[in-house]
Amino acid sequence: AKALDPRRAPMPQPLPPKENALFKLIVKHYETKQYKKGMKASDAVLKKFPDHGETLAMRGLILNCMERKVEAYEFVKKGLAKDIRSHVCWHVFGLVHRSDRDYKESVKCYRNALRIEPDNMQILRDLSLLQVQLRDRVGYLETRHSLLKLKPALRLNWLGLAVANHLLGRHERATNVLGAYENTLEGSTEPESAYERSEMALYKMELLRDGRKHAEALEALAKSEKVIVDKTAVREVRAELNLALENYSAAASEYRRLIDLNPEEHGYHAGLQAALLEQALPPPTLSNKPGAKSPYGASTTRRPVYTGLNPAQRSLLLSAYGELRTAHPRASAPRRIPLDVIDASTNEGAMRFDDAFSGYVIPMLRKGVPSLFADIRPLYEQPAKAARIGAIFDRWGSALANNGTLEGNRATPGGDGGSGAELPSTTMWVQFLLAQHLDKHGKHEEVILLFFLLLKGGSGWRCF
Repeated sequence: AKALDPRRAPMPQPLPPKENALFKLIVKHYETKQYKKGMKASDAVLKKFPDHGETLAMRGLILNCMERKVEAYEFVKKGLAKDIRSHVCWHVFGLVHRSDRDYKESVKCYRNALRIEPDNMQILRDLSLLQVQLRDRVGYLETRHSLLKLKPALRLNWLGLAVANHLLGRHERATNVLGAYENTLEGSTEPESAYERSEMALYKMELLRDGRKHAEALEALAKSEKVIVDKTAVREVRAELNLALENYSAAASEYRRLIDLNPEEHGYHAGLQAALLEQALPPPTLSNKPGAKSPYGASTTRRPVYTGLNPAQRSLLLSAYGELRTAHPRASAPRRIPLDVIDASTNEGAMRFDDAFSGYVIPMLRKGVPSLFADIRPLYEQPAKAARIGAIFDRWGSALANNGTLEGNRATPGGDGGSGAELPSTTMWVQFLLAQHLDKHGKHEEVILLFFLLLKGGSGWRCF
């Protein structure tokens, strides 16, 4: 059998003015979520016109919102059968399918509605949302283009078309769309907030950057810097663009300024290291792993790989981080990153690693940071560093068992009665870290023995 064309079905008789006003009231009650009032209004219309398709469909939509799914589908299908030429019935049928996450069927219903009412803005908007949901980028582009032709005065439609081109990788065309929109604003009195202008400028630079037009993006940034509200974003973009253009000195200066603003942001440190080593930015950490995205689809943290560095490169980075530790004595990142950079496979590197590890970990133990082991876990991927960490724990155990201090040094003021011994809480965190260290090496029986001795009131150190 041939598919039924809704446009060839007979046109139903319109409602009288009184019932038509009631139908509009049904729609209003649905939009304001006053479902019981909507049901009463639909009863009043159907009492006189029981075969009015749009009222039957709207009643089904309200029932769907009231979680009466079976009845909802019955009324919507009945309404569609009574008035197959109604774009309202097809739109409602699409909404019901969408609520059940049957997006493909919902798209079919929206397209049938648009065959009857091709210029309906609401249906076009709903269709565009589902096309993005289904990753139908080509269809999304066509829908956004239709919306722009219908309402060219709306900024949202211009931005939607630019985003549609961006999703298809047509960066130059997306940039041209934004440029065309900006041309329409010349001489316009339309109010535009500073924040909106700022976001538009940043998005335009993102398009240029994604299109590998780094020089043009840097030039556009210089022109738009005054209107951009987010000054940190300006520095981030300028740093990345200079790095992409191999202006390493300028990129390093920008990243140093960013680190001064937030010394704990590892992305800034990755950029600084790339600039100092005259390399490209490392890819996001989880970019090559399936499902490795943040909840909002943003890039994950960029973490450099240090295994391929030569001694000169390691020395350069360690020297830079020596300066950063001096400039930011309370920040943890300038003390943590050198632990990754240092090569512990040589005697000199092992001694340097021991000092850096103790300098980073001991303050954390005294503060009582529960996530400390998760922080240092990546160091175990290198056997030389794993061995050094084990030796450090042995030294700490001997020092605590003999004189109650770590590394033979006096603890922070306020220790145990001012004697210089570590606080009992510090000793507890050291023992907890030791248990995690043993567990990492698969020594589960020793971990159980350690906890048993601690619960018995012993130190547990002399057994390891």
